[in-house]
Amino acid sequence: MELLDFYGIDDKVLSAIIEFLSYYHDLGKLEPEWSCEGANRPFHSPKSVERLLRDHVLLQSRKELTPIVYYLILKHHSKLNRPRETEIFWKSLHGFDAIFRFLKAKELRKYLYKFGVDPAKLVDIFGLFKIADALSATETKYHQTVRNLMVEKPNYSVDDVKALIKNGFDLSLWEKQQWISDLPEIALLRAPTGWGKTTVALLYPLNKQPSRVFVLLPTITAINKYYTKLQERLGNKVKKVFYFYDTEIKEDEEKLATLFFANCFLAPIVITTIDQFLLSFLQCGRYQTRRVAFRNSAIILDEVHLLNPVMLRLLTYFVRTYKSDYNLKLLCMSATLPQALMQYLKAELNLSPSAKLDFGNEYKKRKRRIRFDLTRNDIATSVDEIRREYEKGKKILVILNTVRKAIEFRKKMENFAEVQTLHARFMYCDRRNKERMLEELASKPHVLVATQICEVSLDVSYQSLYTEAAPLSAMIQRFGRVNRKSEVETDKCNVHVFLSEGAEKSTYPYEPSAIADCWHTLEKLEGPLLKNEWQLIEEFDKSMTYDKFKEELHKVVDRRLNMDVWEEILQKFYCIDASEESLMEILEYRDSFTTLALPHPEMINDDSRKKKMERLLDDLNEARGKTEWKKWRVLSASAKEMSIPVPLRWIRKYPPENNVFPVVRFPKTYYSLDLGLVSEIE
Repeated sequence: MELLDFYGIDDKVLSAIIEFLSYYHDLGKLEPEWSCEGANRPFHSPKSVERLLRDHVLLQSRKELTPIVYYLILKHHSKLNRPRETEIFWKSLHGFDAIFRFLKAKELRKYLYKFGVDPAKLVDIFGLFKIADALSATETKYHQTVRNLMVEKPNYSVDDVKALIKNGFDLSLWEKQQWISDLPEIALLRAPTGWGKTTVALLYPLNKQPSRVFVLLPTITAINKYYTKLQERLGNKVKKVFYFYDTEIKEDEEKLATLFFANCFLAPIVITTIDQFLLSFLQCGRYQTRRVAFRNSAIILDEVHLLNPVMLRLLTYFVRTYKSDYNLKLLCMSATLPQALMQYLKAELNLSPSAKLDFGNEYKKRKRRIRFDLTRNDIATSVDEIRREYEKGKKILVILNTVRKAIEFRKKMENFAEVQTLHARFMYCDRRNKERMLEELASKPHVLVATQICEVSLDVSYQSLYTEAAPLSAMIQRFGRVNRKSEVETDKCNVHVFLSEGAEKSTYPYEPSAIADCWHTLEKLEGPLLKNEWQLIEEFDKSMTYDKFKEELHKVVDRRLNMDVWEEILQKFYCIDASEESLMEILEYRDSFTTLALPHPEMINDDSRKKKMERLLDDLNEARGKTEWKKWRVLSASAKEMSIPVPLRWIRKYPPENNVFPVVRFPKTYYSLDLGLVSEIE
């Protein structure tokens, strides 16, 4: 019950359910046919329920909920998906028909409320039960460490935050930064790049006594850097969570042994991504062990302007829906927070006038670091000019809006001595190596051809930028990659903006109207007309009014994102099922969400990597159901390390082969160590 107290769940019926689950969930292990020996031992969960049915064991404090508790026992090793007749354990149970018919009813949520049970709380206490169950099976040498982290609240001070400021302490700036701690529970912060907002944002939770602090950052690179910085000062109190985390710790016995608890966000301070928050509340996968960690939490969301319309709508919906019950606290931050977005967040989250700190005027004090020109030609026409600049010893950044366009551009630069490619469709091991290589090249002449993933994670200052037009918030981030540390105002053009092509396609990452608005704004500030970056923000605020912002959001999102349907299907209880067309469409907006898959060896054009993939697939198939859990986790991490993020629509069009991990074989597609996944699929 310690975990219930930690998360502030005080309910007699729920406590009784926890006790029932704890006492009976492994009852099936007493059956003669069950044995702990052998990898293919039968599932004990159905046997547990079968015995409870046979002996007429009921939840005494609320007998009407007994079928639901039976269901939780059946599912305590799997996802909370809706019962289907095809599931093996339903067929194996005597007397399951009544449970099946009961749970198949669409009004489960209303039924629970009828007996005073909040379905979200029920799922959360089930998640806590599962966490406690896993802790009981943890190796003794790790048990106490994990247990302590489970119930430890963030315990750091103003002095700790001050010590994290490494690039010269500025007393006058610090006085302003401390205002963050006085912000209300839901708040906004706009501060220019280099102001230190990501570090000093840790002041925000100090007066709010949260159970957890979540810092949501846009990229894995940003997560790793921030994690290293915080851990030097705060030690084991800080954990990082992202999908590829196990690939980085597969040689660390302790971290691998306690990975389940890390993935459940069981640490005082958790650094992760917005995806992890959204997927937990979208009820994806085994969400029951993850969503509960957000109860009484303080969430710091950096670069909120990067959220696409679907993510923005989901964020505001979940915060609004769960704010009261979960006692959520949220700080949304950005260096380029448009007024229209601020007004939208204020309206959707019912923010008070005191909920905003705006230091945008700091931009006016800065010298002009960039000067840009515009051309309606395709960016491909710039290759010769880039070659001339490169031969003069410059560092040049080229940003394109799609992976396909970036690869096509990179192919035109085959004879450059030092050119790198960076986009989302690399194996994680290759992307990690590329990021390390770019750090080594930081002071040397080179050309980087990239997509928008470089906007916030790249810590290299380039001398020239060639970029396709994008929404203005993205353009300001891209401009920030150039001439970053110069104290001298530039009079020469060092940024070249090209008109984007293909924005009308549904798979394009940006809305055509957002790019058009950006272009009109840039036309007013081309060449010497730009005095500082604040002008860009001011002009954007003039062009993108709140009414226009809402109209665009409605056009893009509201006609296809129906959260009432989502709630009706999932009943605030069941997990999302990939077979639900109406739900999966939510995740497919302009390739918002991707899924990981292993490329078939025949798609890999490097012989060494092809053989490595063949060995991995052989090992996975051989190990399935036969290998001890530790070895399996290492194999699983190796598979993720060699997997590639691919759009969900590709997977649905070309289903993966039936394997331990999804293995894809797309037509007209190959994998290159240098170019990544090259495909003609639209």
